[in-house]
Amino acid sequence: MIAIIVDHVAVVGQESAGLGLIRANGTAMRMMPGFRARHTFVARDDKRSISTVTLWNAEADYQRWLASPEKKRIARPPGELWVIPPVPRLFDEIAES
Repeated sequence: MIAIIVDHVAVVGQESAGLGLIRANGTAMRMMPGFRARHTFVARDDKRSISTVTLWNAEADYQRWLASPEKKRIARPPGELWVIPPVPRLFDEIAES
């Protein structure tokens, strides 16, 4: 299993639109093979700071999501909602002993 962690910083006044986009992505992801879960977090000290954690069976499943028509349909140009483009960080699961 892999986790994808993405930090988003919304443009002032675009916090609700940013959350809406994140929710739309989550809804579409649920239809993708290999998708396991998605969690969204908003910073207590800055409501513009939104982080998402998604879990996938394998990186290939996540890559299929990135290439999917659904992802392309939902995507927004940089600067419209986010101060900087969100950058996904991929993490491998480490089995507990």
